[in-house]
Amino acid sequence: MGEYAGFMMFLSLFGTFAAFSLPRAVLKFTAEYEETGRLDRVRALFSSVFLFLTLTCLVIALASIVFSPLLGKLIHLPVDGRRALLLGATLFLGTYSILSSTLFLGLFRNVLAFAISASSLIAMAALAAYAYLAHLFPVYLLLVAGYLVSGVLGLLLARRQGVLSLRFDGGELKRALLFSAPLFLVAGLDFLVEWFDRFSLGVYCGPEEMGIFSAGLGVFSAARRLPLSLTEVLVPSYAKISLSGKEVLGRALNKNIAFYALVFFFLTLLFVLYAREIVVLLFSGAFAPAANVLAIMSAAFVFSAITNPGSSLLIGCGYTRLNSLNYAAGVAVLVPSLLVFTRLWGTTGAAAAKLLTHAVTTAGMLLILKKALRVPIDLRSPLKLLLFSAAVGGAILLLKRATPSLAVGLGALGALYFGGAWFLVLSGEEKAYLREIARQAREGRRILRNPGVAWQESETSTEPAV
Repeated sequence: MGEYAGFMMFLSLFGTFAAFSLPRAVLKFTAEYEETGRLDRVRALFSSVFLFLTLTCLVIALASIVFSPLLGKLIHLPVDGRRALLLGATLFLGTYSILSSTLFLGLFRNVLAFAISASSLIAMAALAAYAYLAHLFPVYLLLVAGYLVSGVLGLLLARRQGVLSLRFDGGELKRALLFSAPLFLVAGLDFLVEWFDRFSLGVYCGPEEMGIFSAGLGVFSAARRLPLSLTEVLVPSYAKISLSGKEVLGRALNKNIAFYALVFFFLTLLFVLYAREIVVLLFSGAFAPAANVLAIMSAAFVFSAITNPGSSLLIGCGYTRLNSLNYAAGVAVLVPSLLVFTRLWGTTGAAAAKLLTHAVTTAGMLLILKKALRVPIDLRSPLKLLLFSAAVGGAILLLKRATPSLAVGLGALGALYFGGAWFLVLSGEEKAYLREIARQAREGRRILRNPGVAWQESETSTEPAV
């Protein structure tokens, strides 16, 4: 697990420089072009960004061969030439996977975007089963396999949809670079937020503590994967909704916060109440200290119900500098608190420092939305759900004392929470929205049968390709 964390850290670091946050630009401008019917500009944009990122990945991959062993020494983790080459190859594949996924999100072909992301998970699960049943190998190879499948699938789907070509448009690339420049700062800060905990643990404690912390944080991150993918979907949606004014934008934001709270508050209850059981079940009793990490980090879900849709709104509406400023405030709290808390309390201190950062960025997000943007925010629904969640948590604690059965506890938690929320907390309008979401999800498989996009040339397109 320590080696896996180190490999992921290096991949994230080099990927931040290689991608330059351009997938976010593809997401926003693709949604705008789709809305205005300029689908030929989507093809020019995607192909130009693809060619540019291929070049940047090549440069960064060569640099990673030199710098990976040097960085490994700082955290007491050996990095040989073979691992450095695998890191460079995974950098290409991961970039292609993310780029193609954001393209289809921008085109509102969310099933195709989900298929790209899901293919990575399926490949990793299949290879993990092979390792468990037949032959053990380093766990970081799961990442290589996952990005290999999703990266190749993403490029094939983009080619099949007629988006990927060798056409290069300097104007489209320049526009994308100007938009992504502030987001590149956010990406760098996000890297610190995501990985400085493992780095400080590696420096102070070594790879073993990195592995224990990564086990607890891995469960937390896996639970956030689907909600975070929905956050990407919201970026093009907010770009369209913002055209209707602040009042409409506020209603959309409040609905999203309410639905995020419904999912996130349940995850908080699940991991606070059953952190130890989940960690031992997934990783064995040797990782029991990771339960404290999972329990502490799960409280961050409460804050994420606001920051996730709020960040999507800022990006979708073009307020990338404000989003960057809020991230910077979080990093200003994270770095010193990690250095102090990690040295004093190890993995528990690292988790507490990250939770403190989530609280700071949530306060900053509310301040930006209400004071700077003057978007109306109504937190009555999530606050009511939070009180209800606390009551459910108390009931499950009493049940745990009566019976130690994990199956009974989980079943009771799901029934009490979702059943009680449906009948006692959710409004009639929110129930209607959930029914509509379920209906569209059932019909979503029809998108897979769509042969492609009609890439007609738009009459408004005048910029020549170069």
